[in-house]
Amino acid sequence: MKTTAETQGSAPPEQEEHRWLAGFLAGAAVLVGLRARVDFLVDDAFISFRYARNWWEEGVPVFNAFELADGGQPVEGFSNALWTGLLALAHGAGLELVTATPWIQLACALLCVLLVARAAAALDLGTAARIGAPVLTATAAPFVAWSQGGMETTLFTALLTLLFFGVTAEPRGRERRLLCAAVVGAVGTTWVRVEGFAWVMGTLLAASIAARATGGAPRDARARIAAAAAMAAAALAFQLVLRRAVYGEWLPNTVAAKTGVDRGVLAARGLRYVASWALVGITPLLATLALIPALGHPRSPARRAALAGAGVAVGFVAYSVAVGGDWMPFFRFLAPVAPVLALVIAIGADRVAAPLGPLLLAGAAAIQPLALFDVHVAPESTREALRFRGFKGGYRTEADRVEAARTNLEYRVPLGRALAAATEAGDVLAYGAIGAIGWYAPALDMLDRNGLVTPEVARSPAGTSGTAGHDKRVPHSWFLDRGTPRARYLFATWVEGAPPAVTAEVQARLAQAVRRQRLVAGPEEAQLFERTAMRIVPLPAEGRTLILLERAP
Repeated sequence: MKTTAETQGSAPPEQEEHRWLAGFLAGAAVLVGLRARVDFLVDDAFISFRYARNWWEEGVPVFNAFELADGGQPVEGFSNALWTGLLALAHGAGLELVTATPWIQLACALLCVLLVARAAAALDLGTAARIGAPVLTATAAPFVAWSQGGMETTLFTALLTLLFFGVTAEPRGRERRLLCAAVVGAVGTTWVRVEGFAWVMGTLLAASIAARATGGAPRDARARIAAAAAMAAAALAFQLVLRRAVYGEWLPNTVAAKTGVDRGVLAARGLRYVASWALVGITPLLATLALIPALGHPRSPARRAALAGAGVAVGFVAYSVAVGGDWMPFFRFLAPVAPVLALVIAIGADRVAAPLGPLLLAGAAAIQPLALFDVHVAPESTREALRFRGFKGGYRTEADRVEAARTNLEYRVPLGRALAAATEAGDVLAYGAIGAIGWYAPALDMLDRNGLVTPEVARSPAGTSGTAGHDKRVPHSWFLDRGTPRARYLFATWVEGAPPAVTAEVQARLAQAVRRQRLVAGPEEAQLFERTAMRIVPLPAEGRTLILLERAP
């Protein structure tokens, strides 16, 4: 029995121009439907929002006003320059970033689906595989989750997918378009993430190895790879020079904040992260099973794309292990490989004769998004054994972490608004999750317990939190004797209700409420209550009371 790929043959270029449309429309419809399940923003996204607003309004991307004062030094507390710049333009155009950003992310996600649909058509895959590839992209749980969330992930995914398509697709009369895709993808990938240049070179290496292993790439493809590498190198050089001129450093402060942990600890955590991704997301397991038939595809371009895709996936796994994974929901560091893996699965399924091949694709598309609904193939005991986050409270599923992100904002957004009403320009607060609070209290300067915007913390020794991105977290009391400038407020929180008068009884009750706060519990925070005075600010209009721990004179 012949496979779909063998019976169909190659389509003329003019027909191919329309063969991607059905797959794209199907994938787009599925994506729009599924992403409503995980409507969320993470607190870190608001860090980029504030940098973007200040970039547009002040001319320099900074988090705090004191960085621009005499004697101050701007700090690069973000690692997604292109994304933050795009948000700055959106802010300058009058868009409200909190509501506009998810739409920008959706546009990037739809571009990914479109690129996969075009790639499947260019590879002359059968009808089921041409539709299956974009649908598999649109049903991969991490890809769906990070088609929102506020981070740069989907823009990074789109640019990397554009680069991959540009250097692996057959020209067939489209040499200039593919060259443009390769160059734009390479430059954009270099700029959108601090480690973007490494991803460009890894993708080009995977494409080159795949070409050699499958009979060699045409001269046009080799030219595209060379042009992409050269432009990425130029983009990196410009980025380094610009960063050095603005921030006085060759790398963002975020790199220092997230490095310094023992390599063995990182590797162990990263391996659990990757294994959890495989069991929760299912996509990598499906791609592994599909790789062998994909590498036996009768058409060499399909074999080349499958092998290159496998190489890119190996790079993502290696990177995640090396950095110890990430704390955010749904495997943010591994989400960008979803389009490539979807193409590998589709190529493998294209080798299986109908009706089994289409049934396998349909089954894969049905299983992949289950985690979005907190339904899992792997038992909870296995998933819990692979727990890679060190947060208190025990094991939580990815859907639980999405809900936690929503809950956190329900607390931090009102706190930011309360701080905006109760503080003055130039006041400095030491806090941990600075994103939403910093966005909604724009005149309040902040020192960051996690070190992202505070170099003194970023260069402190790593702790043992067991959670990526939080290994250097310091207690609030750390800022009693440190921090430039000194923090006026060492902690802030709010409680429901606004008393008409702050009596001794009210003050005693609120003092007990603050001491019970999880964020300031523990012996390391004991000095906090000994060397600060409690300031109570009733906010009757909001039905809340703001409580600040102010440095004692």
